[in-house]
Amino acid sequence: MSKKRLKNWLIYRFVRILVFWVSRLPRGTALRFCGFLGLLAFLVVRDARRLTVKNISRAFGWPKGHPGLLRTARGVFVNAGKNLADMILLPRLNEADIDRLVSVNGGHYVDQAMAQGRGVIAVTGHIGNWELLAAWFSIKGFPVNVIFRQVYDPRLDRMLNDLRKKANVKGISRDAGIKEMIRVLRRGEALGILMDQDTKVRGVFVPFFGRVAHTPVGPVVLAMKMGAPIVPMAIHRQQDETYLITVEQPLKLVCTGNREKDILANTAVCSAALERFVRMDPAQWVWMHDRWRKKMRGEEKLAAEEIFNAP
Repeated sequence: MSKKRLKNWLIYRFVRILVFWVSRLPRGTALRFCGFLGLLAFLVVRDARRLTVKNISRAFGWPKGHPGLLRTARGVFVNAGKNLADMILLPRLNEADIDRLVSVNGGHYVDQAMAQGRGVIAVTGHIGNWELLAAWFSIKGFPVNVIFRQVYDPRLDRMLNDLRKKANVKGISRDAGIKEMIRVLRRGEALGILMDQDTKVRGVFVPFFGRVAHTPVGPVVLAMKMGAPIVPMAIHRQQDETYLITVEQPLKLVCTGNREKDILANTAVCSAALERFVRMDPAQWVWMHDRWRKKMRGEEKLAAEEIFNAP
């Protein structure tokens, strides 16, 4: 067995054991245990810790030694562990449980958008417990579909999709193409899309925390094609270990007739919404992701400068 296969096998076995035990724990115990695992990862996984600290420092202008820098970075890992615990516990939730666990601000925006009959594009990011965000809307009776990127290990991928299915959330692989997404919107259903990472999909460079970041354009292209409203939303863990979903009003998209410029401008609007959500509690976003990895070419720099200099 190669080193890579052995590593993947060990990770898979660890995850299986973790899911088995955590799913049998009371929620408070599960949160403390997985939060501790997150803290342990912060201490042990040096590369991820360094990238997290570097990104937070550059985003907020915090120098080395700033009291908020390590506290926020440590919180990122602890929150990730706690979110893992609640994701594992998702199959145990019924509507009464989720009503006690989750509250919502701005939910009427989703009701109003769904009433238009053109479907809804729910734009969010890897903020808080995004899997619980989808599950809440599903348990509340909304037809929910989420776009996902397949995990490197098919066994882990199946585990994640099984959790989604138990919450009645339909997963659509990013590789399925735009046709399935169009079908979802034509049926008047909700389509959840995470658009806060630099992935191998079509994107443009727009501002995110004062620097240009390569950002997927899929939600904007779909909205412009189908007339479906884009509704930004995010979920944040509260100090008492409950959650708050914040839903903003549907975005007002630019429509000048110049398709490429409109895509760029509207993607920037989506990115700004996600930045607002991250700023609500920076320790609940995945700063260990290399968000600003991809670099611009000459023509992309000119387009990005227009966005930065816009009034």
